[in-house]
Amino acid sequence: MDRATSVEAHPSGGPTKAPKVDLPIGAGAVCQAFGARVYQREAIVDCLEHLLSAPASDIAPSAGIARTDGRRSHSVLIQSPTGSGKTFMGLVCAAVLQNALGLRVGWCAGRRELLRQAERENRKFGLGVEFTPISMFDREPPKVDLLVVDEAHHDGAMSMATLHGVIDPTFVIGLTATPFRRDRVKLCFEKTVRSCSIQRLVDDGFLSPYRHFTVPSWAPEDVAWQVAGDRARWGQSLVFFHTRAQAQACLAVLRAEGVRAELVTGDSDRDAQIRAFESGEVEVLISMNVLTEGFDCPSLKTVFCRPSSRTPTVQMAGRVFRLHAATPLKQIVQMRGSAMPFTRIVRPEEQHLLIDGQWRALGATRELDAEIEQQRLRLAEAKVAMPKIILRARDRARRRLLAIE
Repeated sequence: MDRATSVEAHPSGGPTKAPKVDLPIGAGAVCQAFGARVYQREAIVDCLEHLLSAPASDIAPSAGIARTDGRRSHSVLIQSPTGSGKTFMGLVCAAVLQNALGLRVGWCAGRRELLRQAERENRKFGLGVEFTPISMFDREPPKVDLLVVDEAHHDGAMSMATLHGVIDPTFVIGLTATPFRRDRVKLCFEKTVRSCSIQRLVDDGFLSPYRHFTVPSWAPEDVAWQVAGDRARWGQSLVFFHTRAQAQACLAVLRAEGVRAELVTGDSDRDAQIRAFESGEVEVLISMNVLTEGFDCPSLKTVFCRPSSRTPTVQMAGRVFRLHAATPLKQIVQMRGSAMPFTRIVRPEEQHLLIDGQWRALGATRELDAEIEQQRLRLAEAKVAMPKIILRARDRARRRLLAIE
């Protein structure tokens, strides 16, 4: 994808019109150098091809994100599932654009953990992107030429409109797994690049397969009894409720049963709570919305998803699919009658239904398959004596054959 392009510098500094420059290295070669997966490479190349297809001044005024001078930012939204490497894709795009055009890069997110995650990924892969972390709620953000917006479904919020107006970027790259808003505000990106599905990532081995469990009630006490009653089954767990009162009721029961649990809210010390969970000091985290984004703990085994529509269900369930050697088969628990059973989105390896306090498997399970295989091996190795009547008949048949010969 070697091509020439021009970039208009921000009014705060530099020339008003940059000369055309050639990319020093194709995006495909950059992806290969950093070990990008096939779907990541396709999304990165598609994104960069769009951003570099024309100068920002040539963009139709009806498209893209409005700038203060009446024109539009050149923008792309990368839609890709949780665990697919959205941060990596955004960083590679930023690296190519920064190296080629000398852009000032800003990385914007609504939560500190997402900004720290971008910094960690940048160091981990040695991408060398120089970017300024920007809070989505910053009233006086720094001027940048390229703005990368993490969890870009928030881009329709009023705080982001203010941010775009102040920063006035030439290029915008959005990253999200769920480009939908409950208020139905439309996201103003010129192009959406869709990389892959959760099902494809599971099938290709990049995300874990999962078991699906269905319970009859989501009352806090009932959920708590399930979590506390079989800790070996559930392992490290994340539980979601609609309200703080429900979450606190569940927390009280869990602690009374001796389960090490924490309630993560907007005003709790969630960094310390997450560290304790990752180290194993805490067994269960309870949340309403805080942990639906930016929380990645590969050792997490089970997510209890409150009844919700598609977008929050995908956000909640998406926390559990990271690969981890100790938990090769993840688990999702939902209430019977949920508006969006996760089985409609990703095919489960097993399904279990709670009936009269007992788990009933709907079809084959790994345990059943393993037991059948063990029985088959035992039968194959067993030494069975032939009945005497069959042995006598076989001897008579042999004597007849010898007499004929």
